[in-house]
Amino acid sequence: MKTTESTIVELPTLFVPGMTEVEGKGLDEIEEMNLLSYNYANSSAISTIDNYVLTPFANSFKQGAITKVMNEHNVNDEGVYKGWSQVSEIIEDKKLVADAGSQTSTGWDAVIAGLKDILDNVVSDNMDKIHQDGVRKIVNETYISVDYIKLVFDRLIKEKSSKGNKVNFTIYDPKSDPKKPKTFKLAEDVTSMAVHLDDKVMREINPKNAYEYVKGEKLKSELNKFLRSFEKWAMSIYGIKTEGLEQSQPKPVTMSDSSRATYLFFPKSERPKAKNVYLALAAYDPEKVEVIPKTGDLQVITEHAFNKDVNKDGYTKPYYGSTISVSTKGTDKKGTITIHREMKNGDVSQATYKVINNEGKVYVSARDIIGVIEELSNKNGKVPKTNIKIDFFPAKPLYLRN
Repeated sequence: MKTTESTIVELPTLFVPGMTEVEGKGLDEIEEMNLLSYNYANSSAISTIDNYVLTPFANSFKQGAITKVMNEHNVNDEGVYKGWSQVSEIIEDKKLVADAGSQTSTGWDAVIAGLKDILDNVVSDNMDKIHQDGVRKIVNETYISVDYIKLVFDRLIKEKSSKGNKVNFTIYDPKSDPKKPKTFKLAEDVTSMAVHLDDKVMREINPKNAYEYVKGEKLKSELNKFLRSFEKWAMSIYGIKTEGLEQSQPKPVTMSDSSRATYLFFPKSERPKAKNVYLALAAYDPEKVEVIPKTGDLQVITEHAFNKDVNKDGYTKPYYGSTISVSTKGTDKKGTITIHREMKNGDVSQATYKVINNEGKVYVSARDIIGVIEELSNKNGKVPKTNIKIDFFPAKPLYLRN
């Protein structure tokens, strides 16, 4: 062994039968070559670029934004920045930008679980004849004010949200529109780069290091593309479907040097995020300055449940990427409203709610809201895609081998 001050990070090649580089080799040999390349790219090459190129350079430039935000805004009692500050510097054909400030993080799982618990309790208490403001019981159905649900949402979001510090770093093309700046992209191909194994080297902000940074970004991107390409190739040689896999399938292999690897192919269903459940009902994002178009079910119910313009023939309106059709049944005091959505991406959803008009206020069935929450929370996305995890196990040291 010897100490080393630098290394060359290289982009591996994905070999397939028929290529001149692997002429005369069998599929097992080709798979081993690719598998070792995958391990190198995933466990060594990318982390080397991150640790010794990207992170030290970005953190060094970010420090200017941190110093500026402390001078201009300081922090509150919790150590959170009170405002946002930005620093920028043009180095040759690159514009380095860092900004520091605070952002709000909301525990959406807790928000949705909290609303469901409250609605469950409302139904239970109403069955026990416990009177609550904003709640009405008709026969065996519990109705809750839409305005009350919105207030509950607002309270839960406030309770389950916290602020933390955020520092961003990006390199832009200074020739692009300042209002819509474009990220700087290196035009040349990058298949390798020398990396100093001392993070202090890349802490200096200078033209050479700025170039090394964007070069590292591009090589890292290419390495990630190699990983995805290998994963698809591995699925193909083992006859694994890229989607619709019903259960996990492990595939252990032993390589020529006695090291081992285990592929694990498994289905991954993407369930809607809890925040998306909230948006489907309320369609308002409190984490952003702008309001998302109010197309959530609660808003549609408020506007159209007892709107005389909405009749049994229905009401259709385009809403920013989707078409919402609304139809109602019943009287001006009690009925149902059905909301049918057709998204640009082809997704279709429909929900029907029982509603009442109580002195001009719209009330909706608590059970129907609970049902929609459960359906959205448990609904699988599209056909589950197949994911892959590969564990590597080094061979025994030579002196332990038989």
